[in-house]
Amino acid sequence: MTSYQSAMKLLLGPDRKLQRMVQYSLVVLGIYSFCTWMLWLELPYPGHKYPYSVAVTTLCVAGAFVFCILVRLSKQLGLTPRRLASWQGYHAMICIVAAYPVAPPVRGALLIFLVVVVVFCAFSLSRRGANHLVLFAIILTGAVMAYMASYDPVTFPPAFEIVHFSIAASMLVVVSFLASQLNALRTKVTEQKRELMDAFERIQLMASQDDLTALPNRRYMSEVMEKEEKRHRVTRETLCVALIDIDFFKQINDRYGHTVGDQVLKGFASRFRDALRGTDIIARWGGEEFLFLLPETDLATAASVMDRIHSELSSVYVPFLGTHLDVTFSAGLTRLDLNGTMGDAIFRADAAMYHAKQNGRNKVHVVDLVC
Repeated sequence: MTSYQSAMKLLLGPDRKLQRMVQYSLVVLGIYSFCTWMLWLELPYPGHKYPYSVAVTTLCVAGAFVFCILVRLSKQLGLTPRRLASWQGYHAMICIVAAYPVAPPVRGALLIFLVVVVVFCAFSLSRRGANHLVLFAIILTGAVMAYMASYDPVTFPPAFEIVHFSIAASMLVVVSFLASQLNALRTKVTEQKRELMDAFERIQLMASQDDLTALPNRRYMSEVMEKEEKRHRVTRETLCVALIDIDFFKQINDRYGHTVGDQVLKGFASRFRDALRGTDIIARWGGEEFLFLLPETDLATAASVMDRIHSELSSVYVPFLGTHLDVTFSAGLTRLDLNGTMGDAIFRADAAMYHAKQNGRNKVHVVDLVC
């Protein structure tokens, strides 16, 4: 990172959102500086109104500078964008109305800025906040116009001020209504976006997770295995695969019903998940079958892991029955050949599991590269 980049990061902030807010504040500071400079060019009596003009200039420029600092330190100070927008809106209204008495030739143009401020604040303020800002602007503008019309009726003819106030107030009311509609539309779009994101997350979850056991499903596991197979060919690290089948599961369904069968599957899935290491992956492969993937694990270590799981898992608690049910499983374990495919490894693991079934069940059968 160059010294210039470091300086800009220190000035604007660490993240993009904050940098964008600080940049906006700096632009606003430039606008305030330009407008007050233009105001000085239009002063009809610089000597007579010099102290007040200096006060207005200080209020505008210094206030905008302070807001640049507040925006930059907003996270440290706990200031939300909505609160900052509200403060900036009220400050802008005060500055515009304060400049009104010293700019008779261009005072009509100043009233346009009231509307501009409401439009910009509408993107950050709530509907209630925007309405309060508009009400504040109307009351403040009316008070200043009434005072100037009585204090200097020659420069500020009452009839003209009434026209100016009527136009400004009506424009502010209309803009306030439009801002409210915009705010409501923005809120609706935000809610719809959130609903779409929630729906998308649910769809992703449904596409990758088994509904019953909450384990990854076959589709998701197939994608994981494809990535692991590619990684395996590069790293050459040993990877093992185990296929597990619950013993006599059909008899459980026939004797106790599918509700108990489902609870047995859920219980097994939970116990499997708790027994595995952090790097291991388990998925429901289909029916009462589960597939284990043990990355970066040699066959001896994988066999030790599977033997430990097998010795620990001999019964499952069934809430429907209110008791534990003796349930065992048979498993086939193998490793992925350096030049083979995941399909080959699963085929060997399936053959090994079938061998365990044929030889009494309730055991883990390990094969290397041939069955």
